Amino acid sequence: MLIRSCERCGKFVKQGEKCSCYAPPERRGKVGHDNKDNSYLWKKTATAARHRANYTDEYLLQYEQRFIEGHTVHHIWTVKERPDLALSLDNLVVVSKRTHDLIHEAYAKGGEVAEEMRRKLLAIRGQI
Repeated sequence: MLIRSCERCGKFVKQGEKCSCYAPPERRGKVGHDNKDNSYLWKKTATAARHRANYTDEYLLQYEQRFIEGHTVHHIWTVKERPDLALSLDNLVVVSKRTHDLIHEAYAKGGEVAEEMRRKLLAIRGQI
């Protein structure tokens, strides 16, 4: 039996099988933030962000000096908070699924924990 690591989250899965981290079928094809006018622009912007990061998790590279593939494009300032930055490359970081979950856990805790995470992400973009 051959085993490979998932390119999104790093878990080990059997060769030929899909990892459980992939979205369920009903979510496939949805891009951006349910704004059909921005979906094309979002695809282009997200692809540019991934190319800039060389498909590497920028958070782990900056803070742990580890190279892990990153495919998830995360908004530092959420679209609800700053809709004007939704398609700005300066507001985007590329991370792995695990790091993305870590970021959202910090945001969910709120307060100083969320602000510290945001400061770290802004530092990656050189904005602090």
